[in-house]
Amino acid sequence: MITDVSRLPSLSLADKEYLPTISGVYFLLNKYGEVLYIGQSTNICDRWKSHGWSEDIREGLRIAWLAIPAKDLLLVIETALIAAFRPPYNKDFRGLKDDNGNELTPVIPYGEAVYRGLLKHRGKSPKGSVVVETDKGWLRLRWNHKGKRYSLALGLPDEETNREIAARKARIIQEDIKLSVFDKTLAKYRSGECS
Repeated sequence: MITDVSRLPSLSLADKEYLPTISGVYFLLNKYGEVLYIGQSTNICDRWKSHGWSEDIREGLRIAWLAIPAKDLLLVIETALIAAFRPPYNKDFRGLKDDNGNELTPVIPYGEAVYRGLLKHRGKSPKGSVVVETDKGWLRLRWNHKGKRYSLALGLPDEETNREIAARKARIIQEDIKLSVFDKTLAKYRSGECS
């Protein structure tokens, strides 16, 4: 997960015409490096031509960006980053709470964002990521580890509360892989121990 946007390439707001014409997620930073706004576009330079910011907040602003070549992941990654950073100018962003009004925590494994634990694309996932998928209305987890493809059917219908359970299990597996304590038998992840 990106935690330090100061390491990303950036330009001052005054130089926005020199922004790259790439697909990606962008961050508006104040003079202290704090994230004020996060957005995404298939062409960052063109997108910033249409952004308007009031004169009282323009001074010292910078635009940082993260290239995301997989355009089908832009919204998913943007959403997870907004949930993680909570920028003040994204306050109208919808979808950060579940149906009961509970705040959602995105699963952000190794740079790939998965909001509500669901990755809504059929492309190849980055190495080490655990993805929650649906198969004929049932939830399952899929990931690669040490050259082997794993799949774990959860036996849970695709419903909001079950997605949260699946996201928790995905985070546990992700953490176990990271800490080199992954259970290759998957017994730990099948049992209630993970829930």
